[in-house]
Formats: sequence, C-alpha cells, structure tokens
Amino acid sequence: MRKATTKEIIAKLGQPKQSTSNLVRLNLPYPMKLSWALQTKINSILVHPAIKRNLENVLLCIKADYTTDQIENLGLNLFGGCYNYRKMRNGDDWSRHSWGIAIDIDPVRNQLNWGAKQAMIDNPEYECFRDAMRENKMLSLGEKYDYDWMHFEASYELLTSK
Repeated sequence: MRKATTKEIIAKLGQPKQSTSNLVRLNLPYPMKLSWALQTKINSILVHPAIKRNLENVLLCIKADYTTDQIENLGLNLFGGCYNYRKMRNGDDWSRHSWGIAIDIDPVRNQLNWGAKQAMIDNPEYECFRDAMRENKMLSLGEKYDYDWMHFEASYELLTSK
C-alpha cells in the first residue's frame, strides 16, 4: 500500500471543502468517546463516501474481535477526529482530514511524534485492529513511517479502486 499524493487525491476527490456537504454519516457499530472530552459519547461520524464502507468494515472487525472491555482498555473507542478542514501541521500541504479520508484513534497514547517504542497501537494486542485497517486499504502512518500511530488514512489503492 502506498500513500496517495495530494495531487492524486485532488484528481480523484477534488479540492477539500470547508463545507461538510460532500461528507456522509457513518453510524458507529459501538459508541466512541471524544478523546478531548471523554464524557462526550458519539454514535456517528462524518466521513468521505470513498472510505465509508472500508472504515465501517474496520469498526465491525474491532467489535467482532475485541470485547467491550478490551475496546475500552485499548482505547479503540477514543475518537481523535476524522473531518477537519486544515493544512498539515507544520506544512503547506492539505491534511487528509480535510477530505474526511483519515481517522485518528486514541491520540493521547499514540502521539504525533512518537515512534513504535512509545505508541500503544504498535503493541501486539492491536494486531487484529491493524490487520483490519490493512485489509480495508487504510494506511497506517505509524507502520509506514514510525510516527503518528493514531493516524489512518485512505491509501492510494483505496482511492483508485472505485
């Protein structure tokens, strides 16, 4: 799997939009919490239609492969964001979140600049989760570059398969 370039994403999906009119609602198969407001539970998120089915498959795999307690303890229910119209941190390129084609999971225990030694998602108990992401063509920046382990985005293969 490879990371799609911004030029490739624009060619396939168009320019990112500040409006959410091009997004669809994904009903979550299990409740999640906002990572920055743990008392706030969410039952759906806005995503780009290009990733809806794949991301839903990932979440259904999590629900099937992990108990409710495991989901909670591993932070697989901690939503760090999907759609966010913005440029990448410390850069001029568009964030993949600007299209709603990326999701962050448990950002507190998988921080942006942490490598595999610090990030929790690299641990063996997350293997089913990482497998589900790979099988559904969602690229892990942690696995690819050893940073930003919270971040999973639509791969080039996912974006060009439709």
